[in-house]
Amino acid sequence: MGFQFTIRYRKTSQHGNADCLSRLPFGPDSNFDRIEQQDNKEISHAIQEQIFTSPVAGYNEVRQETVKDQHLQRVITWIQQGWPVIKPDDKELGTFWIHRDSLQLEQGVLLLIREQTSRVVIPRSLQCRILDTLHSSHWV
Repeated sequence: MGFQFTIRYRKTSQHGNADCLSRLPFGPDSNFDRIEQQDNKEISHAIQEQIFTSPVAGYNEVRQETVKDQHLQRVITWIQQGWPVIKPDDKELGTFWIHRDSLQLEQGVLLLIREQTSRVVIPRSLQCRILDTLHSSHWV
């Protein structure tokens, strides 16, 4: 291991962070809900900035190609109306099903929202061009 550490017992009264999930207050917390909604808006705004300023494919192009992509249209329908109970047989749709709790629709563009990174779901028709553009700076 890369670290040297010592484990010591401490009474709960000596630290307040132990077992915090079981000790959270019970009932609605309007302040928490308001902060959570504000954070989600900030994440959404940051992602929209990435889409609008992307040198690879702009927001309108991603949105237009998303409308044309049959798989993505099916995913959008599931986001809006509810996901199937079991994973679809189609491999590509199955991948979206696995990530169903992290997908959301923003102004016609699918986003994969993660705690540390968020990504725009690129329609199949743009994937090769975007990969080529992203790799154009690599030496051959």
